[in-house]
Amino acid sequence: MAEVEEKNWFQKNWKWLVPVGCLIPICCILAIGGIAMTALGVIRSTDVYTEALTTAQSDPRALDALGDPIEDGWFMTGNVDTNSSNGVQSGTADLSIPVSGPNGSGTLEVDAVLNNGRWDYSQMEIILDDGSGTINLLGR
Repeated sequence: MAEVEEKNWFQKNWKWLVPVGCLIPICCILAIGGIAMTALGVIRSTDVYTEALTTAQSDPRALDALGDPIEDGWFMTGNVDTNSSNGVQSGTADLSIPVSGPNGSGTLEVDAVLNNGRWDYSQMEIILDDGSGTINLLGR
């Protein structure tokens, strides 16, 4: 008489284990991506980001070097830290924003301090990717 081989745990459960085992890493990747996109969206909505990008998009030297329109890239780095105490806003910003236009690309470097609700910029310049130099957007 033939002996029936007993199945081990994996042989009994592989039909649900394999899909679940694949879904868990995919869900983790999607969650991390969602968190990253939310953080980038929050930074993009700050005054310091929009002011710096608007300044770059309207500067004649930047338009000459990069072309019109100048657009921001997806993966900026840096941070914006703000807080409010007794109605007084303060904070710091340190951003590196990739920018590009039809004629070239570069990185918009921004350093600023928030005092009483107003951003004071210590650095706002475009470092051109072709190595031809930098464009100081502060007019200094």
